[in-house]
Amino acid sequence: MAKVIAPNNQYNGVSAGVTFIHGSGETSDPSLLDWFREHGYEVEEVQEEIKQPATDKPLDKQTLPELKDYAALHEIDIGEASKKEDILSVIQLEISKREAAKQGAEGGGAGGNQQSGDPDAS
Repeated sequence: MAKVIAPNNQYNGVSAGVTFIHGSGETSDPSLLDWFREHGYEVEEVQEEIKQPATDKPLDKQTLPELKDYAALHEIDIGEASKKEDILSVIQLEISKREAAKQGAEGGGAGGNQQSGDPDAS
């Protein structure tokens, strides 16, 4: 996302599809950002705020609402799980899967000679 500042800092309205209030608007469209730069607007890249977990407690010490927040924050689908123990298990399983996938992507896995699983690929 980028903040676009109009040459007139009192401008209220819509320019190129972007709403400005008191001379300030926002867009993430690269072509619009170029257009604004070419027409004398100031464009400031805005760092999107990274969501931080609500707690630093270990997962097994978190409450049910904290675990649900953690799952949502980390885009973990808890499905129909509604009990703390079930949600905790889903989260821990997903973390293990992600760590294994990350290690596989970084090192190519142990042994390096993996079969494709396709019986016709011999």
